[in-house]
Amino acid sequence: MMIPIRKALTAVLVLMSCLGYSQEAGTDLAFSDFYEQMALRDARLETTLEFSTEDDEADYWRDQLNFEMRLKKDSYRAYKTYIYFKGKSYQEHQKECDIAQYHGKGYVKKALFYNIHGLSSSLESGDVAKHAKLVPTLASKNK
Repeated sequence: MMIPIRKALTAVLVLMSCLGYSQEAGTDLAFSDFYEQMALRDARLETTLEFSTEDDEADYWRDQLNFEMRLKKDSYRAYKTYIYFKGKSYQEHQKECDIAQYHGKGYVKKALFYNIHGLSSSLESGDVAKHAKLVPTLASKNK
């Protein structure tokens, strides 16, 4: 039963990434908005995922890592936007939830990754901050 869900999620991620590439010809704001919305949607989904086995959980996070690596290779700007907003969403969730108690190992590892790479690495060149309409103090903050 988990295999069809995993395949469906993978198909959605691939489809969404393809749609995002077609928006690159549009405005920078549309480009940023697409990856911001995808990141926020993915992060919300990941807070609710329940896996029947450790193998299913490992497969999901491996698929997610492959998606992020492919995105980084194909469009670094899209990757930075995606990681930044995913990190923000994870940080917000951590304020309300003891993730080590209520989420699996894969979620906890990704939360650590997003905390390290989300805010600080995404704002190096200012792309995300410029398009996300962040307050200047947050955009200039370095970890």
